[in-house]
Amino acid sequence: MSVTRALAEEIVDTEPCSIPEPAMNLVRAMFVDHVGIAFMGHQFTGKGLVGYAEDVGGPGEALLLGTGMHAPAEIAAGINGQLAQNAGMENTGPGLHAGPLVVHTALAVGQRTGASGTDVLAAIALGYDLNARFHLARTADEDLRHLNMVGAAVAAKLLALDVDTTANALSMAWEFPMRRRLYLKSKTPKRVSAFPMGHLFTARCGVQAALMAHYGYPNLVDEVDQLGDEYDLDALVRRSPGYESITRGLFLKPYVASHLCHMVLQTVSELVEANDIRPDQITSLQAGLPHIYTIPHQHDPAPETFWESIYSVQWAVSMVAHRVPPGPDWCTPAQLADPSSRALAEKVRILEHPPATAALGRKDFLGVDGWVRLEAHGRQFNGARSMAETYGSPTTPMTPAMLEEKFLRVSEPTLGRPQARAAWGRLNGIDRIEDVRELVSVLRPA
Repeated sequence: MSVTRALAEEIVDTEPCSIPEPAMNLVRAMFVDHVGIAFMGHQFTGKGLVGYAEDVGGPGEALLLGTGMHAPAEIAAGINGQLAQNAGMENTGPGLHAGPLVVHTALAVGQRTGASGTDVLAAIALGYDLNARFHLARTADEDLRHLNMVGAAVAAKLLALDVDTTANALSMAWEFPMRRRLYLKSKTPKRVSAFPMGHLFTARCGVQAALMAHYGYPNLVDEVDQLGDEYDLDALVRRSPGYESITRGLFLKPYVASHLCHMVLQTVSELVEANDIRPDQITSLQAGLPHIYTIPHQHDPAPETFWESIYSVQWAVSMVAHRVPPGPDWCTPAQLADPSSRALAEKVRILEHPPATAALGRKDFLGVDGWVRLEAHGRQFNGARSMAETYGSPTTPMTPAMLEEKFLRVSEPTLGRPQARAAWGRLNGIDRIEDVRELVSVLRPA
């Protein structure tokens, strides 16, 4: 059978009841989390994206988070997904940070179709798993175009397309242009992309492909089958019934920073708390991390803008040592100008930890580890841990209280505390909602 058609049949045939409860519970947590962080993304980066949506116009099918405005599902999926990515607190795991893409494509298309909450969660699970399989089956350098197909799969599922039309949507999505290489390849300091994984584009491409296929636009068939020189096609269609890509691979972020430095951030936090260390007492701080944190732009001891701050490991270490709650307060102009925060960030030295680099190369995310050497008031304090031992990982998940605190912290500046609390409760009950358009009332600013 065609690989493209096999994937299409899986998309069409998957029912919510076939997804194990542990996976659905984690998907629900990611859904709520990624709606929340989109409000933080809107706070710092929403103006231009919302202005663009207002100018383009179109039918009001889905809410633009952070506003009372509705836009076509295609545009809402792209903008809300980009806002969630822009917060720097989105998921990681096998693949390219696909949480913002799959969550906001499902929520936007679900509003267009009046889908149930359970159907939205199932589409998210399907998309997340498909993204992981594309990533793990890749035999060449990473290619972002598979995210187009992931978005198309989520949209096709919620539009209830048949197998032939879904296969056409997947093939068409691969045809849409998208850069092949990751932004991390840049060696230029201070050159930070405002579209890191390009979810504004991948979500739009995915919904476009599904809608164009729905309306019968012709396309090359079986496009995935042509990718045998870039992917292990047998691995691509080999789905695990337990959705291990979710239960063993879904990471959520407690901190505003690239995820594979979080073990160091948690270690710094515990060292300063346990030993009552003030930031001004720290004379030096070294951290061992995978090699990607020695490459600009994630290696920036003096961030000056929002974009620079959300990727700077040194800045994240400084914020943790200053005990600033993770979220919007890390990124404000006042915080970025704070002399004490800047002074400590300048003292942080990032060194490559070869075993962590090797684990990353094997795509063993749980096995990536890091270490900290902190000197303060004449003493040295040491700590180390792996990602498996770090909050947000599948093996050390954030507690419900931690997730709620994060949600309130990132959404309150836009929604206000009473409505943010109401949104938290309503979103956590999404699987009891018959039509996700019912959520709009608690997600629209008062």
